[in-house]
Amino acid sequence: MAERVKDCIAAAAVDAVVVSGDLTQAGRQREFAAVGDYLKGFDAPALAIPGNHDVPVYSLLTRFLAPWARFREHVAPQTDAILDVDGVRMIGLNSARPARFGLDWSLGRLSDRQIRFAAEGLKAKTSPAAGLKVVALHHPVVPTPGPAGGAVIPHRERALQRFAAAGADLVLTGHVHIAGARLIETASGAVINIAAGTAASTRQRGEPPSCNFINWDPDNERLDLRVALFEEAGAISHRQRSFSRRRGAWREKTA
Repeated sequence: MAERVKDCIAAAAVDAVVVSGDLTQAGRQREFAAVGDYLKGFDAPALAIPGNHDVPVYSLLTRFLAPWARFREHVAPQTDAILDVDGVRMIGLNSARPARFGLDWSLGRLSDRQIRFAAEGLKAKTSPAAGLKVVALHHPVVPTPGPAGGAVIPHRERALQRFAAAGADLVLTGHVHIAGARLIETASGAVINIAAGTAASTRQRGEPPSCNFINWDPDNERLDLRVALFEEAGAISHRQRSFSRRRGAWREKTA
């Protein structure tokens, strides 16, 4: 399935790839090595961030003392990073945590430092000036259907408001294994939340593996989302949504 996804992305000739976490199943060294080789196979630059599955599961010493060492060795030197491509600024934030109070260590959060890092990065002047500003993290920022749909980050309203005030247009998320999109209204304006499904995991949540294709038209300030769903027997079905920005405000376009 992973190669099928790569072929689909190559055929679309994308300008950038965003991977919103869970690159591995259990954070093993060999898994990260395979992921690193896989990402190098893209013709476009990639922004990858960790998910909760990317914390080592079977080595507690590594999990607590160097939870992101394998990610940094094979994927990217930083777990919070910025990528600029063709007038689009993308900021990736690591919402996964190696441990927390309670039994569910799969839950995530963003620190004040990370929210500040994103806000400053969104407001910073880029060259050329960013016409679209994106924040990506693994955990959801709004409740969604499905077993993992309630795993939203704590204090999500404050984080979303800070992102919107700093000029964010999109917030990309993962974790839930169900693709979708919605407008989120904040006190500082609306942002579009685009959730990724699962690209290759066998843990499906009622829909087949998928990947999202986002097309940004700066001349008309229009954003089109195409969800490619990889059905059985090689078939690919699609879901589509469109949004437009007028006077700085996002609205969903309806047929």
